Amino acid sequence: MENLKEIITSLKRGKVRPKVCPRCGSVDVSVLTMAGYISPPTYLCNSCGFQGNIFLEIEREGGKGEGNETKERTESGDH
Repeated sequence: MENLKEIITSLKRGKVRPKVCPRCGSVDVSVLTMAGYISPPTYLCNSCGFQGNIFLEIEREGGKGEGNETKERTESGDH
């Protein structure tokens, strides 16, 4: 039940989850078409040229512009 609450809370916050290309793993993805409600949007990977409707979404840890490297340095006490 706690997991359900966390999921609902994260959806309400509207976290930005970048799309990841299933072929090359790049996050340089743009929307190619917006067909509306009838069919899902088509995405284009700007790195390898892959086009498709299904692209993975990842959740980045930390705040804006913060990567894992920053988080690790903060936890270890290094600045």
